[in-house]
Amino acid sequence: MVAGSDKNIGYKYHWDSELIFEYAEYTLSAPDYADEFRELASKAINDSVGTQFVSPLAMDTSEADSMQRTLTLLDALYPIAVATAVIMGGLFPGLIVVQLGRDASIMRVLGTTKRRTRAMLCVEQAGLCFLGLLCTFVLLLAVNGVSLADYTNVLSAYAFVHLAACVIGGLLCAIIITLHSPLVLLQVKE
Repeated sequence: MVAGSDKNIGYKYHWDSELIFEYAEYTLSAPDYADEFRELASKAINDSVGTQFVSPLAMDTSEADSMQRTLTLLDALYPIAVATAVIMGGLFPGLIVVQLGRDASIMRVLGTTKRRTRAMLCVEQAGLCFLGLLCTFVLLLAVNGVSLADYTNVLSAYAFVHLAACVIGGLLCAIIITLHSPLVLLQVKE
């Protein structure tokens, strides 16, 4: 029996009565075809012999089943990982802006308006985030090359959401910082 690939069912068979195999391995295109292949192979063996007997066909699908469970787990954890990354992408720029409270108060004392101070803090964090996303994209392109083209839509959507979270987190913290009096922020010791 020779196993190949077929669009409709994932395999095809050809039985040559002169060839006798004691042991053979077949790779299926998907673990879903294991039961169908077992039935087809048993039928081919029984048809060639002409009598009904229990075929010595044994299938070990443990590796395919393990791979399928791993892929199912990854599919379940992917949204959680993306949500966590987006939340962290919003929190880290916010924490950096809070750390820049002293710099913001110095800008305010020198005569910069609240609105301009907020914009400067927010644009700085957005620029850093954009630079980080650009470096990540270049690194992925260098490592994966052509295969990256398959995931362009997903990566660009994630990059947009991550950048938006960064801008929102930085802007919220910049607003909170600029609501305080500049003299109070200058007196706070780190």
